[in-house]
Amino acid sequence: MPWRVGGPTNSYASYPSGRLDRKQSFIVTAAGPGVQIALGVAMIGVGRSLEIPPGSLFGPFLTYLIWVSIVWAVLNCLPIYPMDGGQMLATILGPRRQRLVHLTGAIVAVVIGVAGYLFLGTRLSTGFWVHSEVRVQVECTRPVYFVTLK
Repeated sequence: MPWRVGGPTNSYASYPSGRLDRKQSFIVTAAGPGVQIALGVAMIGVGRSLEIPPGSLFGPFLTYLIWVSIVWAVLNCLPIYPMDGGQMLATILGPRRQRLVHLTGAIVAVVIGVAGYLFLGTRLSTGFWVHSEVRVQVECTRPVYFVTLK
């Protein structure tokens, strides 16, 4: 339950919908992975400018911070909805092509699953992820029918 000063509330705060056009929405969505990549690149510069003593824990910490920042940003940019890449693809294609956005996500999930199986040898976790992701994306492509009761 959302909280406000003084206790719980039945409402929540969010940015008013419909205020961003497609270009602004794309820029806002791309800002997250962009900041992550900028952090990774900045940490590469920090790591090269500092003399880190051997045996220090700061060296491995910095290395992991760089890799996590960059790899997570790249994964986040995959065109699988609702990740940022899927949001950016949906913004580019527009509201009338949502089915294409979800089909693209399903195809990317299958490609990642096959690549994971062939190159990493992962079977169970990759197969489960691909099955669940493709199922969700395909469910989103089915037409929705509304019935009006009189």
